[in-house]
Amino acid sequence: MIKNQKGFIYGDTIRKAYGFDGATVHGSIRTNDAQVELPVPYPFSSYGPVNQRAAADYAEAQARIQAGNALHEIVHLAGRNGYSDFALARTVAAMRGVEPPNFSGLPYKEAVRRASEYWGYALQAACKPK
Repeated sequence: MIKNQKGFIYGDTIRKAYGFDGATVHGSIRTNDAQVELPVPYPFSSYGPVNQRAAADYAEAQARIQAGNALHEIVHLAGRNGYSDFALARTVAAMRGVEPPNFSGLPYKEAVRRASEYWGYALQAACKPK
């Protein structure tokens, strides 16, 4: 659905807003303008002759990171109105049977980052190859 709407792009929205690389979403599936924005990947750098194995390992790591970013953002777009990082963090806490994390008192940008990391780490753990 996302691919047939506004699709997947590379951009730097999170870098500009937060000062670090990250992915985000724009629009929604409901309004037919869903888009996933992934951070621009860093190119492989080598000093001297390129080590083909190191370059392949780097490319594999970049692909794994981007796949994780894409899945994280696709989850945001699920549901009728999408899901915020805060709602997803509360859901993970409920699934674990623990109190939801408390982000009150934090600046908004820091609270969003921590909520995103909280449920994002759970997603990574669930998707880690066994």
